[in-house]
Amino acid sequence: MKQRFIGSNAAQRAALQKNLLWFIDAYPKDGSTPLATVYLALIAVDQGDVARARAFVDEARTGPSGTARDLSELVEGKILLRRGDSVQAFERLLPIVGKLIDPYARLLLDESIVAAAIGAHRWYEAVAYMDLWLRDGQEDEAEVVRRGVRRNLEAVPADALETMLKAMQGENGRTGYGTEIRRAVVARLASVALADQDTDLARRLVDSTDDQSLGEAAEGLEELASSGGAPTVDGRTIGLLVSTGKSQLGVRAAQVLTGVVDALRSGGGAPDHVRLATRDERDTKRTDLALLSLASHGAAIIIAGFDPAQADVAARFAARTHLPVLLLSPLSDGAPPPPPAFLLGASREAVAQALAEHLKTKGARSIAAIGGHLTEAASRGLSLLPEGSCDAAAEQAGESRFPLTAWQKGRIDALLLLGDATCTSEAIIDTAAGKLGRVRAAVGLDAAEIASEPSPLPLSVASAGRFPLTSGNAGSPLFGFKERHGQAPSWFATIGHDAAVLARAAMRTLPTDSAEHPAEVASRHQRAQASLRGVEVELWSTTARGFSGGFTIERDLQVTEVR
Repeated sequence: MKQRFIGSNAAQRAALQKNLLWFIDAYPKDGSTPLATVYLALIAVDQGDVARARAFVDEARTGPSGTARDLSELVEGKILLRRGDSVQAFERLLPIVGKLIDPYARLLLDESIVAAAIGAHRWYEAVAYMDLWLRDGQEDEAEVVRRGVRRNLEAVPADALETMLKAMQGENGRTGYGTEIRRAVVARLASVALADQDTDLARRLVDSTDDQSLGEAAEGLEELASSGGAPTVDGRTIGLLVSTGKSQLGVRAAQVLTGVVDALRSGGGAPDHVRLATRDERDTKRTDLALLSLASHGAAIIIAGFDPAQADVAARFAARTHLPVLLLSPLSDGAPPPPPAFLLGASREAVAQALAEHLKTKGARSIAAIGGHLTEAASRGLSLLPEGSCDAAAEQAGESRFPLTAWQKGRIDALLLLGDATCTSEAIIDTAAGKLGRVRAAVGLDAAEIASEPSPLPLSVASAGRFPLTSGNAGSPLFGFKERHGQAPSWFATIGHDAAVLARAAMRTLPTDSAEHPAEVASRHQRAQASLRGVEVELWSTTARGFSGGFTIERDLQVTEVR
């Protein structure tokens, strides 16, 4: 019970009350009975029952001197803490520091004196007693103590922690502090630096602390430290957030990059000094860091938001920094983004609705969706068969990952394909090979580029502006893209192209020199925003020529039959 009591929070300790009372009744003369009585007093303090706590303390004091009697002073200190008198609590607890021999008793005292020091704003003493707490924690309690120290460090101001860290690192670390408390302080400061995007603190930590002490935060801190700090404007620089890796986000980023570079290289005309800067977010948790890095390295407009989650982060960044960001996906809640975030992406729900309505006109009644869902309104009048997933594994080698048998029993007559091109093509091929009868495939924007190739199923695709490229529109500018790159542009290559065209046209209104003074940087961000709102150019993903003074592009979604 001692071990359970030490390793528990207030609620868990309260649950031990019945066991402690049983122990006292069963073994009234046992040497541990006074200690059990003190534990009951501590539970009473946590529950706010000071009178009951004092009754237990008085009972414990009648026993022989020792740990239980010393711990009665701990109870008095806890009562003062409960009343909000942290200074008196700290003074009351100080005399028994070092007196307690029982390791369980020492841990209780360590926990309490740390709380008292924090409440009294005696930050340096608090950290010193956290060091003692960590040293006193035996193997069984070590992780519980570490969690307690991490939790208490959150209450200590970062500047006090940084001062303590300098002291710990002084004279080559020979200051008496343990390795664990140094690592805990570093971890807390790293967390503060990353949460507050504090580049100066990140640099100080990276410069003064080795990677082993930085632990898991090392990479993020190094990225933040190198981000450059405050936003600047480096002439006419467009920033592009990219994501490496084999995930869907990485695939989209590669497509967007292709579209952006294609637009900037094929602009023609006199040199306009527009440059492209990219930053790899590496980890979706570091999206904000990558955006900050683009801003600090001179981007006056940023292209980002390859999926709704990333768009959420980028929109908040734009609102906080007042730097215009072009979003290639809607926000996760479907709401309009806050200025100066500009929405260029299309609503997946709107695409799904348009495709569903089109399928109804073709007589479809039994539909299976892959890569997305239909709203209740869009599915009205339709029988929804089991959804397919490209993330699912086939039951046996050589079989389809899609529920073809269930689709056949449900007399499927239409596929609603809202995923990427790879997933969509696989679903079409497997459905055609499954001989399920006449099935029409309706394809969303994310895979509509497959319209440029032959299909084994009758095919309808969502279309927007000049996208997608089909066999019948060889005169489209998208055909030039296919000639240059060997394949038709995907949806994300298309809106990446449009984002670059819009950003480039807006950039031409900015000076070509650099700016670092905050007022001038803010002025250029404002000019870039105003230019984006008013610029007019030829776009591929919409018949609109720009944002028409707003922040969301107008887009008329259509459905085109290509087979």
